[in-house]
Amino acid sequence: MKNSVLKFSVVIMFMITTVSCGYSIRGISKDGVKPSFYVENTWNKSPSAILTPLIQTIIEDYLIDYNELARESYAKYTLSPIVNSIDYSPLITSQYDESTATNTKIEITFIVSDRAGVEIYSGTFSAVKSYPVAGAAAEIIRGREISVAEAIDSIMADFRNSFYKIDR
Repeated sequence: MKNSVLKFSVVIMFMITTVSCGYSIRGISKDGVKPSFYVENTWNKSPSAILTPLIQTIIEDYLIDYNELARESYAKYTLSPIVNSIDYSPLITSQYDESTATNTKIEITFIVSDRAGVEIYSGTFSAVKSYPVAGAAAEIIRGREISVAEAIDSIMADFRNSFYKIDR
């Protein structure tokens, strides 16, 4: 009997301490429901339109990893990604002024609408990742795709962190 009272007291003290310090679980809204997104087709305003399906897939896969992707009829929010730019800039690093790597800079705007179609959030995020440009052409292309994926993962993390800070 003493042991169960002690355990119960410890649990109550933990709960009081946790609530009083302002701790809250990230990823859950104030109504206790985890957000779910339907991702509209990505609009790519950059000259790199060939990357649009890859970008769409990376965004959706990122949301799947957090169990936040839903069909349109079940989603709480509609996410509209707009790729503003994809820029490549070579890094001159060799002693002969040759590029050995290239930076990929991506800028994406996310617009989030609720079920009624009212825009509740808009934010623009960017990330820069590098890939090597030495080796076979297939390796370079694969390196570019990996750098795009890493940049979008970084952008998605920034988007989620920003989105969770707003009142919904």
